[in-house]
Formats: sequence, structure tokens, C-alpha cells
Amino acid sequence: MLARRLGPRQRNQIVSELKRGAELNRSNLVYLLRQRDIDNPRPLWLINGVAVSAPADVLLEAASLANVQAITLDESLQLPSVLDSTDTPVEWNISRTRAPQLWNMGYDGTGITIAILDSGVNINHPDIVDRWRGLPGDWFDPYNHSTTPYDFGIFHGTGVASIALGNDYGGSSIGIAPGASLIAAKLFRDDGTANVSYIIEALQWVLNPGGNPQHAPAVINNSWGFIDNAGECLATLGAGQNALHLRSAIQTIREAGIVVVSSAGNSGPADGTSISPANFPESLAVGATGSQDTIAGFSSRGPSACPGDPTFPDIVAPGVSVKAAAGGSGINAGYQYVSGTSFASPHVTGAVALLLSAVNNLGVDELETALKSAAIDLGPSGTDYTYGHGLVDVAQALLLIDENLFLGKPILTLIGTVPDSDDPAIEIVDFGFLAVGENTQKTLILRNSGGGTLELDLSTEQLGPQFSIEESSCSNAALQTGDECSFRLSFSTADIGFYSGEMTIESNDSDRPEQLIQVKGYADIPFSRLDIEPAAISFGQVPPGTVRNQTLTLSSTGTAAVEGISFDQTDLFTPYSTLNNNCHGTLDVNETCGLTIRFYPQEVGAYEGQIVIISNDSETPMVPVLINGTGNTPPTRPKPLFPINGVRISSAEPITFTWEAATDADGDEVTHSLFLSKNVDLSDPLNLNSLFVITMFMGLSVLGIRSTNLSKKAVFYFFLLITFAYLNSCGGGGGSSGTSTASTTSFTLSQTVDSLQAGTYYWKVTADDGRGGSSESDIESFAVE
Repeated sequence: MLARRLGPRQRNQIVSELKRGAELNRSNLVYLLRQRDIDNPRPLWLINGVAVSAPADVLLEAASLANVQAITLDESLQLPSVLDSTDTPVEWNISRTRAPQLWNMGYDGTGITIAILDSGVNINHPDIVDRWRGLPGDWFDPYNHSTTPYDFGIFHGTGVASIALGNDYGGSSIGIAPGASLIAAKLFRDDGTANVSYIIEALQWVLNPGGNPQHAPAVINNSWGFIDNAGECLATLGAGQNALHLRSAIQTIREAGIVVVSSAGNSGPADGTSISPANFPESLAVGATGSQDTIAGFSSRGPSACPGDPTFPDIVAPGVSVKAAAGGSGINAGYQYVSGTSFASPHVTGAVALLLSAVNNLGVDELETALKSAAIDLGPSGTDYTYGHGLVDVAQALLLIDENLFLGKPILTLIGTVPDSDDPAIEIVDFGFLAVGENTQKTLILRNSGGGTLELDLSTEQLGPQFSIEESSCSNAALQTGDECSFRLSFSTADIGFYSGEMTIESNDSDRPEQLIQVKGYADIPFSRLDIEPAAISFGQVPPGTVRNQTLTLSSTGTAAVEGISFDQTDLFTPYSTLNNNCHGTLDVNETCGLTIRFYPQEVGAYEGQIVIISNDSETPMVPVLINGTGNTPPTRPKPLFPINGVRISSAEPITFTWEAATDADGDEVTHSLFLSKNVDLSDPLNLNSLFVITMFMGLSVLGIRSTNLSKKAVFYFFLLITFAYLNSCGGGGGSSGTSTASTTSFTLSQTVDSLQAGTYYWKVTADDGRGGSSESDIESFAVE
């Protein structure tokens, strides 16, 4: 049996010994620094070191001390970016991990604490607010020493946390372990940079949050890494590398019984692009897949650059277009659809919390073994350098834990097959396309993922003449725990057509004594097919002087390689250009490549262009891709002034809505529109023309108001004059508004409404600059009594 989780006493002892040893070892160094008037070195007791800024001569003196092993640069790194994604109406990623099966069993992560080491966290977001543990020391900010958790910019850490343990405030479940507790450390400054020494301090905090090792988390999530050093193992001193202390710190965290989950990195699709710390053997490295369970093009590939186990990543999880929390709170809470291995790793972090809430005395080795053994094999049979052990399956992991680690029951695990979507009891081997007259093979691996001895035999009577078994070690095999056997299935035919057959694996696994495997494939004449996404590129509104990039993705989806790929840019003019072209003439079957289009407008205006993709695709050898964009700065957001949030107004009174007008940096005239509804999302807005009484005091209150740069004093007298003329024309009375005008100017605008019935109302103002640029205010609410 593997080691169990450490209890509070053992963790107390680890922290005490680390602190005591580091304090003794650094005493003469601290004395030297004080003599040189260098105060406040930051203790890094987790790695038996200190962080300090000192002149070169002092560092040379320090290097001569007997107990100084090395002096290294405090290397910096950058917060990972959020890759662009397209909105999707279905939160597919949570169900793909099979986390809801554990929820139905009563396991949602309750009692388990997750630590997010990232840009920070927005604990006011309604999907996270109830997950914050809230004990002293649960937030660590080594840069600003802030006491209240916060996030910034793209809300990277907030998105990561929400996928690990977010709730369902927005109408769908976005988190794997919605019952788990959250603590967080701010690893990056507000400019998106970090230094290794501060990361070490954050890892120290993990072992000792608030000075209490008993409050240490069960699992930490590292959605960051040294992307500029892809393909390197930053774990060896010398040769300009300085991350030995980082790996040592993570080793200590793991030895203390805390699972370390790290994102694999976004440096794919080339092989050998692993990054640290994910490629440390002590980290559980997580790659990213899309909704079709195929690897994301950006996901880093193995083998691992660190010695030991070359498998990289260890496991994969959804990481393309997944819903995550962002900024805001309450009804103004924001969401974003994001991509990146940063957002794949918290799926596994949440899975660890679910498993620990079900079986809370599991050790790190047991957890990692269960997740790897239960993973759904993707890509080539067995572990590989693209998918690792496969796609995370937390429900199967719990089954293996229950039956393997505690019951000793033999369990047959198949690698190289996929379940039939209509009948999960049937496994499928799909050879796909085969060129007539050729031969293709697939290797199947059978593993005993349980205890005891797994006895096996193969029955192939119904396999069919197009399929055969070669080099089998599974006939009449007896596998002990963790042992594997394999055989190769071969498919070949001289005729065009679709072919299928079946075979049976007989075993003493009580759940699957006769496992049926269906094999299928089709043979035809090869053809080349090139798919291009998107079919057209629209950059939308881009402020002059600003750069925007979009990528054309080319995919070979036929049965033969696409050759002769080239780009005709005759009709692609400035401000468009191309860069980062990794499409080099030929794409093998199922390969992809990309061409980046850059839009860099210098002036206001609309721009169109075209690029033609040429290839040997027999159906569409020349594919034009239309490109358009507008050099334009959208207007600023209008600012609601009245009614303010929560105000209560009598139904007998007309209500005058006022707001500060939007401005436009390009000098365009801006049209404002007021929207009023009883629905919080402003659906089914009220018919304003049937409700409005026009007022012209603070601003002309009609739809289609435009603003220029008149002074407020001039506007005031101008509207007094218009108001007088208007009242004379109306006989001094009120009434419904007529047709709106789009030529009146103002700064502070208003619109008066009467005839509102009792109830709660929501309103906002939009601004349009006439060039397609638009903005909108916050949504405000008020009550009519």
C-alpha cells in the first residue's frame, strides 16, 4: 500500500525542521549582509535560501561563505495569456470529465481545500464567493501585501479557480468540485510579471498558510510556467539556468502530501515542447483537448525534457472554449470563454478534490496512479507524447480506487479502443480510411488495473477475412496488478468498401467476463481535402494605431496529403500583412497549420482585402478568403446618473433618466439609445415611444441623441430656448413623444418617462458612432411603488 496523506502533526514537523535548518544555515550570510548595510533579505526556508538585492562585490563575498552552495539570478516570467475562443452555448467540459457522476454520489469536494497560485482571484464573483475559505492567512500577496483577495486584467486566476470549484450562478455548472474550499496566492504583479523568489515564497505559504501547517491545502494548481524555455528542464544549476530551487520547492510540497497539478504549456504543436514546472516528475502535467477529444494545436508535446519518466503530458483535460468566471459581482458578474492548458489543469485539480472528498486518506501516489490508470486513451494506443495517459475520467478513477486499492479485484482495462456511443458495453476499434491494396495496423493493450490475477483469452471466430491478429501476448495470459499484454490488429483488402467484424476478450473480471470488441474500416482510392477556418475574417472595430491578429487554420481532412500549399496575396493591401506562416507546402492527413493575418490601421476607415489559398484539393484548388476590418475607436461607455441602483420611486411621478454622454476619440458623432425593461437581461424592452414625455432641460430626451463638444453653459441656454419654443408649440402641456431626431447635441443627456406601473425595472444606455463602433453602460435597477 502506498503512503497515506500526511496529518497535521507530520506537516507541523516538516515546516519546523525546514525553518530551523534554513535559519541556522543563513546566519553567517545575514551577518555579512548587515555589515554591508543590506537589510531585510527575504527568507526562502522552503529551499534553504534567501532572496536579496545586492551589489556584485557583496555577492562575490557571499559566494565565498562555506554554506553558500550557489547564487542565481531571480528569473522573471510572464502570466500566461488567455487564448481567443468562440462562445459556445453548452458547458461540455464539466460532463466530459464525468464529475457529475460523483456529485450524484454525494462527493462534490466538500472538506477539501484547493490553492490557486496565479494572478489572484475575484472572490466577489457569485460562482466563487461561497467557496472562499476565509481563514486568516488564506490570501498571500508577496508584492503589495494586500489583505483582501483581488484579480486584474484578464482575470486569469479567477477563471482557473472557477473551473476547479466554481458553482452554477450563471445558469450552468462551470466547476469540477463545487463543494471544495479555495485559498489563493498572488503569483504575478499587476503588470503580469513574476519572479522565482516570490514564487518560492508562495510555495512556502502553501505549506504554512497563516502560520498554521494544519491549514495547508490538499492540492495546488499551477497554471503558469517558463514558456520562453520550452523544451528545457529548468532544474539544473549552472549554464545560465537557475531553477534548481524551484524544483526542490515543489519536491518538498509533494513530499508533504500535497498534489501539484501544472499546466503543460501552450508551446505546441511541435514535439519536445514541455515546460517547467510541468515537466518536473513531481508535477502532474495536464495538456488541453477540445470538444471532439482531439488535442489542441497549442498544447505542448513530449517527451519531457526532465530526466526520469519521459511521458508528457501526464494527462489531458478540456481546454478549448470552456466557460470561466471573470470580473464583476452579483448581477454584473462576468464570464468568458477561454482556451489554454491554463484552463485544462484546474479540471484535474478539481478531480483530485472530488476523489479526496470520497476517500480522504489517499496519498499523492495513489491519486496520480488512479487518475492515470483511469484516463481514456486517445491518439496512439497506450501512453504517448501528445495525450499522455489520456483524457481525465474521475468517475473511473474512483472505481479503480474502490476496487483496486481496497478490494483487490482484477480489473480489465483496454487501451486502444473507444466505447460505443450507443452501447457502452461494446468497445470499438475504427481503422478509418485505408488505401486499397495497403495494410494498416493498430495495437491493443490489455492491463490489469485491479488486484489479484487477471486471466485472459481471445476469441476471433467472427473477426472476418479483412482483419487478423498478429504478435499476441494476450492468449491464455495471466496478468498481475499493473501488468500488460498486447496484440496487433491488422486490416487490409483489395476491394473498395466498408468492412466490419468482432472479437471477444474473455477474462475473470466479474464486470466484463466477455468483452466484445467491434472492428471496422473502409477502403477507397485516396483523395486530398483542405479545410480552411474561418471561411472569412472580420476584424471588426480596431482603433487606429492598434494591432490585431487572427489566424487562418488549414487542416488536411482527406485520405491523402495536401500538397502544393501556397498563398496568393495580390489583393491583400496595407494595413493588412501576414506573419507566422507555418504552412510549408505539404500537410499530411489530419495535420494542421496556420497563417496569421495582421490588421494595423493607421487611420479611420473601412478596409477590405483577400487572400487566396492554393493547393491540390481536387474540389477547391483555389479558395478565396475575404478579409475586412474598420479602423475606428468605439465610443466610451455612457455613465448612468439617475435612477441610481436600488432607488424607489413613486408611480405618480414622471421619471427622468439622466446619463453622461459617451465621447469618441475619432471625432465621430455619437448616437445614444435608452433601453428599459422589467427583465434583468433587458430582454423584451418597453416601447419607449408609448411612454415618453420629452424634456429638454439637461438634454434633449429623445432616441437618437448625438453629442458634440458644446460647452455645458451654452447647452443650458440653448435648451432653455428650445424648451420655451417647445412648450409654446404644445400649448404648455405634456404628452407622448413624436418621431425622434438624430441631430440634437448635448453632454449630459436625459429622457423622461411616465406611466410606469409598480415593479422593478432595469435600464441601460448604448452609444453608437455610426461606423459600427458601439458601447453600453452598466445596467442599473430601480423600483416603482
